[in-house]
Amino acid sequence: NSFALELNGIGSYTQLRKEFYIGALYLTEKSDDPQSILTSGTSKRMALKVTTKRWSPRRWSLQWQNDIAINNTTQGSNELTEHLLNFTGFLEDNLIIGDEITVDYISTVGTIIKINNVKIIETNTAELFNFLVNAWIGKLPPSGDFKDGILGKNSSENSALLSNYK
Repeated sequence: NSFALELNGIGSYTQLRKEFYIGALYLTEKSDDPQSILTSGTSKRMALKVTTKRWSPRRWSLQWQNDIAINNTTQGSNELTEHLLNFTGFLEDNLIIGDEITVDYISTVGTIIKINNVKIIETNTAELFNFLVNAWIGKLPPSGDFKDGILGKNSSENSALLSNYK
């Protein structure tokens, strides 16, 4: 990629003591302020590395629908609704350990989502990226620790996660 992103933060997404993925947020400039991350027009990336043996399409869909809904108060555009339905519904098979999903916002292009380097969604705005990143850094994140990790606030835990992530 031609744009230089640095790791902003990393977190472990866990539900009922079961880790589903390690999430990482990359920005052009580090920030621990959710509002400035959302409003910044620069390129950014969300990356998810699956760490659970089996993550069913149904569970993927429900987790994301819930996280997106509780963290985004505004109604998005009709196009966004379409893309969110695609994002939460694109899986045909279980995700397995090592699968990687990336959500890139590139200022000159828009939002591009890939699974294992295969493009599944492309939009020409930041709207989709912002709705998804809000699921991580919004008012009701998966956990306080996860949000702090993504915002780069607990760097000691982050280095341990980072070695698992690579």
